[in-house]
Amino acid sequence: MGNNRKKIKLAAVSWITSVLLLAVIILIISGFQVPLFFGAFLVSLLRILVAYVVAVMLGVVVAFLFWKIQFLKKFFVPILEGMQSFPALLLLPLAAMWFGFNNFAIIFFLVFLIIWPIIFSAYTALESMPRDWQEAAKVFGATGIKKIIYLILPTMFPGIVTGSVIGWGSGWNAIVAAEILTAADISIRPGIGTGLWELAKSDKPAWVLLSGIAVFLIIIITFNKFIWRPLLNKAELFTD
Repeated sequence: MGNNRKKIKLAAVSWITSVLLLAVIILIISGFQVPLFFGAFLVSLLRILVAYVVAVMLGVVVAFLFWKIQFLKKFFVPILEGMQSFPALLLLPLAAMWFGFNNFAIIFFLVFLIIWPIIFSAYTALESMPRDWQEAAKVFGATGIKKIIYLILPTMFPGIVTGSVIGWGSGWNAIVAAEILTAADISIRPGIGTGLWELAKSDKPAWVLLSGIAVFLIIIITFNKFIWRPLLNKAELFTD
């Protein structure tokens, strides 16, 4: 059983590597500047990382406040649920109007998208906390910071991870659109969305654009495989 799993994993890694190399070779042959493409990906990754860190910090605090203060939950949760269904792309022009076309506007836009699943997943995790755990924390004198470190955060961890996976995926969808919309502004450093847009506008064959998209998707799949999947497996241990 274990050997079969190892073989499947090796086959998957081999397939992903082969497709990635083929896509990169196609891009090189077509004359596309591959280092710039990967540089653009790193720019987008940095934007999402900053937005994700901000979203997690804010989301955890908001989820905790909703769990702790019932008035906030009753008053704000219905409002936030409505805001969650707000068409996010409509926020980008507003962010640009408030902050200008810059990294801050893009990151603000990304935080708005990423934070919702984190808030609601973390809050749900707290709501499902067994009362026995809270009583045990009192018995062992876990109050204040100790309670947050040893009870609240571990309880929220599965919800944070689950919400992060959803929010992270939404963030990648959004940043491609945001960078395409801001591609004409030379003051903003180009990201992966800009790179794909430039490929689409160029006179290169369609398979070159498809190769660029393939490289992008494989990097995302690899990230999910080696970052989010282990975190999800670890999060399951906290629910047992």
